[in-house]
Amino acid sequence: MAVHQIISEFNKTRELLAKADDGGVQQILKEHLIELMPGLKALASNDDVDAQYALANSYPENSSPYYGWMLRASNNGEIRATFALAQSIVDNTPSARKMLQVAKLIKQIKVSDNSFVKDQAKDLVRSNPRLQKAMQSLASVKTFSAGQFFKPVTAKRPQGQAPRQENTFSA
Repeated sequence: MAVHQIISEFNKTRELLAKADDGGVQQILKEHLIELMPGLKALASNDDVDAQYALANSYPENSSPYYGWMLRASNNGEIRATFALAQSIVDNTPSARKMLQVAKLIKQIKVSDNSFVKDQAKDLVRSNPRLQKAMQSLASVKTFSAGQFFKPVTAKRPQGQAPRQENTFSA
């Protein structure tokens, strides 16, 4: 089976399973997912972001495999995975420290080309005051370049005070 055919079939089967209301059909779909899983894991292990994203979504949201595969997909540039991580953290562990992590994820989303995910991220920020605060906190952090960091500082001297003599060394 071709690479993207495995991913496509896996995703379609998951969708059908979510809609199925017959126990017999559900069992057949589950067995088919289990058959596809080794191929999907192999693709995901070889850094196929679509496979990583699909595999992450096959696990319960709060599980370690979910976070692990979603994080790998996000780190490999899958912006939907970046949003999924942000959403999951907001929903499940909304501490102040975690909100700063989410703010960093939202910042990544803002520079992406995916307008749909950008809109989702905007809605997430709008609906969460703690996340808004974290975004403001992140925006207020100043970054310095090496040139700015090592720029000489000129201190103001009180009027009438002579300039300080610098020590010079000669060989």
